[in-house]
Amino acid sequence: MHPSVTTRKTPKQTAPTRDAFEPVPCFACDAGTVAMRDVQGRLVRYRDLAQVPIADSLVVPACDRCNEMLLDGPQTRRLGEILQCAHAVERRRQMQQAVTEFLAARTTTQGVAERLLGLSQGYLSKLLHGERVPDVHVFRAVRNLPTLSDAVVRQLAVDEDLEHLLPRLLAASTTVTY
Repeated sequence: MHPSVTTRKTPKQTAPTRDAFEPVPCFACDAGTVAMRDVQGRLVRYRDLAQVPIADSLVVPACDRCNEMLLDGPQTRRLGEILQCAHAVERRRQMQQAVTEFLAARTTTQGVAERLLGLSQGYLSKLLHGERVPDVHVFRAVRNLPTLSDAVVRQLAVDEDLEHLLPRLLAASTTVTY
């Protein structure tokens, strides 16, 4: 380093506390005030879900009017962890509901449903008991299972060639017509 260049040590940056953060006008809505607030209970968009609750306490600078949050690195990571947990819980709930509705509406078994989806034996049981979180492809296919007619399910239950069904279930956005 050149002798005329000096380096100044800066104090370690820490996340702001409720007392250390001065409330300021919100840059997003120009009507609210950004101050340190606990955002637990707020609903936010996360991945493919429109409303995921922030389940744990998290104090961040947030607007009292538009709910805009100003997050630093550690706060962003913590919010991501909280939302990832809530997303997994909601995905499990939706999966359990879809499989339960499908099995209740049909005279079929989990084994038949697993064959229809091309899943290994016992996989749906693990999903129903919360032992696994389904990936998005399995989730989409299971969500579309209730749209199959009884005749199609009966035919596919005995059909050994199911390779044509799974791509159709995965490609369907919300409904599958047969």
